[in-house]
Amino acid sequence: MKNIEISISMPETEFDQLIDDIMAGYPEAGSGNCLKCTDFKYKTCTFKFTDVETDKKYTVERPKLRIALKQMIEDLFKGELPGIGQYVLQDFKEAGNWDAYAADALVQYAIFEKVIYG
Repeated sequence: MKNIEISISMPETEFDQLIDDIMAGYPEAGSGNCLKCTDFKYKTCTFKFTDVETDKKYTVERPKLRIALKQMIEDLFKGELPGIGQYVLQDFKEAGNWDAYAADALVQYAIFEKVIYG
């Protein structure tokens, strides 16, 4: 079977705004996740996390989130993230469709390049 490649283009400013909107609620909404947000600066899009399983510390900034969001969207369309809500897949450009689980997956992509928890 031959694969069909799909390309999605989005202005960088819109992409960054989507990241900002997704991450806006993460520190509070993600409080029960394995990656606990310990510090955040919305203005610079900088988030610090502690992995509650390993006690390792991570810092995630916009460049990592850009790469992570791109890879995550590609994987969503490949069907490789079945646990992520259908609303994200239907309209990933709408930040309101990104629940706490989807935002947590984005953070995991930024740190581990894949989802390892949940």
